[in-house]
Amino acid sequence: MSAQKLISPTIAEEQSFRILSGPYSESEHWMVANVMADMRRGGIPAAVVSRSDGDVEVWRSTSGFKELTR
Repeated sequence: MSAQKLISPTIAEEQSFRILSGPYSESEHWMVANVMADMRRGGIPAAVVSRSDGDVEVWRSTSGFKELTR
């Protein structure tokens, strides 16, 4: 994955991030780049998180995040 630093789920949780999308396999990394570009444009802190199976997920800051409740 070019230009994206991978972090662990533990670090993401310590930074109060939560899963936004994924998992993405290596052939889907182009989608990760698009999601991260959207996050940057929106000024939303986000990170690419590595999974134990080799796939990655995009996690975002919980600041300003509202859960949909039913």
